[in-house]
Amino acid sequence: MIDTILFDLDGTLVDSADDIIDCLSRAYAARLAESSIAIHKSFIGPPLRDIIRLITPELDENGVDGVIQEFRSCYDASRMERTVCKEGVRDTLNFLSLRKKHLFLVTNKPRRPTDIIINNLKISVFCDIITPDIRLGSHLSKPEMISHVKKKWNLSADKTMMVGDTASDAFAARDNGIMSAIVLNGYGDRASIRNSGPDHILDSLAALKNIVVD
Repeated sequence: MIDTILFDLDGTLVDSADDIIDCLSRAYAARLAESSIAIHKSFIGPPLRDIIRLITPELDENGVDGVIQEFRSCYDASRMERTVCKEGVRDTLNFLSLRKKHLFLVTNKPRRPTDIIINNLKISVFCDIITPDIRLGSHLSKPEMISHVKKKWNLSADKTMMVGDTASDAFAARDNGIMSAIVLNGYGDRASIRNSGPDHILDSLAALKNIVVD
């Protein structure tokens, strides 16, 4: 029986693409004086550095760092008004919370914008929120974040599931010996999701209710 669920944020619980794309466009314009770079929703999902490398593989590390700096200045000042809950998310979180499931958030997004989004959308149902910057001066990967929350809360691997929207979420779960469920209506590529071999593939988050009920 699953009693603990770790959720990814972007693409799984929320659609944050419009806010991210807006600030990335501003960052490229400010750093490279380039306003014609095409940024598609298909790029959104991985950590920011990986997104920038996908969009502009010709940039060296200094160039990537510069775009990240400009993006952070924009995004950290944003009110996240374009970020919205994905369909069925509130109902699913309430359903699981009422059934005494322990819910955690494990996201590649830094803590400050994560808190703004959660407060804006009124989805403060999590026992703990794990972000890459949870340790001063650190930048944890998704597998490291899962490992952190497992140790901190002494989670039982056979009763814990990671719910995300990309193949990397399935791999991170497997690296930590926990189950995974990946939704197909997020930012992940469907072929790579299927090839990653998650324990469950869901059309949407609402389908999670069918596999974790008592």
